[in-house]
Amino acid sequence: LVQWLERVERDYYDLRGQVGTTVTQAASELERVRQGLDNISLCMNNQHSALEGLMQTAKNDPSAAKE
Repeated sequence: LVQWLERVERDYYDLRGQVGTTVTQAASELERVRQGLDNISLCMNNQHSALEGLMQTAKNDPSAAKE
């Protein structure tokens, strides 16, 4: 019984270590994804600003809209 309990305890600590490693890796991947999404959001905001500038130019110069 003692040997069995010792084996269960070892297996438990091994599993606990694996879970800890998996959680750390998952958190790292989620951070990488968050950074990627932040970059996409920044790019979209830049595109929006550029389009707003083009629209303003077109409104101020009607001849530019015909080209």
